[in-house]
Amino acid sequence: MKLEVKNLRKRYGQNLVLDSISLTFESGNIYGLFGRNGAGKSTLFRCINDLLPYDDGSILLDGAEYRDLAKEKRKLLAIANEDNLFPADANIKAMACAYAYVRNIDEEKLLSDIDRFSIPARKKWEKLSTGERTMLKNVFAINSGASFIFLDEPVLGLDAINRDELYRRLLEDFSEEKTYIISSHIIDEVASFASYIYFLYSKRIVLEGESELIQQQGFILSGSSVDLAGVKGNFSIISRGNRLGSEYMCILGKIEEIPASVKAEKTDLQQLFIEMTKGGNGK
Repeated sequence: MKLEVKNLRKRYGQNLVLDSISLTFESGNIYGLFGRNGAGKSTLFRCINDLLPYDDGSILLDGAEYRDLAKEKRKLLAIANEDNLFPADANIKAMACAYAYVRNIDEEKLLSDIDRFSIPARKKWEKLSTGERTMLKNVFAINSGASFIFLDEPVLGLDAINRDELYRRLLEDFSEEKTYIISSHIIDEVASFASYIYFLYSKRIVLEGESELIQQQGFILSGSSVDLAGVKGNFSIISRGNRLGSEYMCILGKIEEIPASVKAEKTDLQQLFIEMTKGGNGK
């Protein structure tokens, strides 16, 4: 199964938020979507899930316009984000019962997951902590029966132990029929299991590719400007700067020849993202 976003554009009034965004999500993969605050990640997720209208472009599920599909087909997508659609005075067990009915899923399995993450089933939504609300939305999405599951900042308010347990649960659920698309500020955690990543910056996708390959090709090179000019290979210069009295450049690609006086360090996705986007806020 394939979900395609083609040349999507979204405006809020005169403010262009997403400019000709194109992405492809295929079954059996985990994707990471990374961008700075205000870059449009949440807006993109809402547009894909038909929670927000967009101005141009198309969203196709196996070649058919997603927003034109019948109700049952539309259940193939699910999202957990900051939107609060739950009544403040509803208790968690009642919410789980209603969700299981609407999605036609196993209520007992859903309640078991709620218990796994120590969310009090008889507690009201308004009484939950930020972390409990985040985890409950994640649990609903994971158990939704959807083929494409979007998790927008799924670790908000979660400590390291709960984050690790969430990732374990996600990987338990993952299969060749499932696709996860995860947006998170903790890039390296998601990059550790995501197979493909997208960087969203300045209203566009500025980098995409297999996570492992990108991490193999990212380097920070330090030395004098003359020595850095002597580095040869097939690479793109992401940024230049100065640190600890030495010039450096961040590159992405293959190095074929490097002067002995140049120090080369591998860079992870988090550092690569910082170097690629530090010139502005991505709006």
